[in-house]
Amino acid sequence: MKKFFVLFTFLVFNLFLAAQNSSCANADPFCTTDGADFPNTTGVSSAEVGPNYGCLGSEPNPAWFYLKIDRSGDLFLLIEQNTLADFTGAGLDVDFIAWGPFTEAEYLAGVCDDLTAENTVPGQGTLNNTSSSQGCSYTTSEVENFNIIGAVTGEYYIVLITNFSGRAGFIRMNLLNDDGGTTDCGILNPVLGPDIVDCEGTIVTLDGTTDGAVSYKWFFDDGNGMVEIPGETSSTLNVTVTGTYKIEIFDGTNRSTDEIDVTFNATPTATQPSTMIQCDDDNNGTMPFVLTDQDTSINTDAGMSITYYLSQAEGDAGTTGAPTSPYESGTKTIYVRVENDLHTDCYS
Repeated sequence: MKKFFVLFTFLVFNLFLAAQNSSCANADPFCTTDGADFPNTTGVSSAEVGPNYGCLGSEPNPAWFYLKIDRSGDLFLLIEQNTLADFTGAGLDVDFIAWGPFTEAEYLAGVCDDLTAENTVPGQGTLNNTSSSQGCSYTTSEVENFNIIGAVTGEYYIVLITNFSGRAGFIRMNLLNDDGGTTDCGILNPVLGPDIVDCEGTIVTLDGTTDGAVSYKWFFDDGNGMVEIPGETSSTLNVTVTGTYKIEIFDGTNRSTDEIDVTFNATPTATQPSTMIQCDDDNNGTMPFVLTDQDTSINTDAGMSITYYLSQAEGDAGTTGAPTSPYESGTKTIYVRVENDLHTDCYS
């Protein structure tokens, strides 16, 4: 049961600021990361009508967040609220409810109209024989346990965290176990942009330049986890190897990270085809040439497509209008394009 107090004072002026994430549609990315803090909400009477708020008896000063699962497994989480960003101030009553999981397609299409009792995260699981956590909590505590059992990479969850006291402060979420699932902190500040696909032999420059940054570190996933790349301390990194890269940005107070997958696809080799010669049996100036007879001599690698063109420019562009086979022609030069089906910009 919440406790309510009536306080009397004089000549006090309050300025309330509503956070941008005070509605579900404007939910902010949220993850477990050292050095990251998330401002709470003040000055908003209640969360929007529509979602099923489960155990919450009220939803004042709502702060909406979304999580994305990075590594599959069980997550044992701790949610806290405090008046200071370093969490050395006064603790604030924190209440929450969570919904999910949602696929990426579902999340991008919009899930705010589908926050029901059925997809509220259930209270389940324990860590080190502690009490079972909940997918919804409405206690007077400044610290709450929140577990996600059996999370799968790529899943999304919606979390509403309220500020019962109405005092300005900060929210953070810590992962209590390091042997299970993890959240994707790349969604916090996606400075590296979307994943990149390019061709072997090219150099891709990753750019993590961030205003206010005082230092940068780069990491590469060698198959056993992220390993720092020695000597790479600038805001950019040139890469030529397929893999997952991470940047860590430090602004003197907080550290933020972002990850990006870079994939290099093979550029095919095209062998020069032989000249095709036929006799003009009917003396009409042309004969049907079966161009595809050359395919096996040009390239036999799996995942490669071969097309024929009437000019070098059309072949480089991969434009439509290529001659069909058999091609009725007199003496003529035909241009051959071999391209990687996974990334058609990789061609010869």
